[in-house]
Amino acid sequence: MKDEVLLHLHNEMPPSSTFYYPQPLLSIILFLPFAEDRVPPRIITNSALTLDEGTAKIITTDLLSATDTDSQPGDLQYFINTPPELGHIERAGSPGAPITQFTQGDIAARAISYVHTSEGEGNMDRFTFSVNDGTNQVRDLKQ
Repeated sequence: MKDEVLLHLHNEMPPSSTFYYPQPLLSIILFLPFAEDRVPPRIITNSALTLDEGTAKIITTDLLSATDTDSQPGDLQYFINTPPELGHIERAGSPGAPITQFTQGDIAARAISYVHTSEGEGNMDRFTFSVNDGTNQVRDLKQ
């Protein structure tokens, strides 16, 4: 049995691997298809939030939403590239603590808020972000 060899052939299109395991009386061929994530997430909603100075408002799926054909909402990660200047984004369980990332699942659970904190007279704030499904990333097109 010391001469047994496992041979591997990788196929580019479609992405798959074939393994050959020859034995003196028997050959076993395993065909294992591998699904590659080639479809990036898609931002489907990115709308303005209106609130009074010094207040907070929940970011709902009606305001910010992304989807992906092969990812669950909890797997779609938002990364804040440029934070808001007149406030911050925070998680419901940690008031007062600015965050730099959250998931679509967090938004669906109504756990993410924008908090206006500025004493200044600015009347419009914004933040830029990207959404990642673990393999592919898209940026906010309103940047």
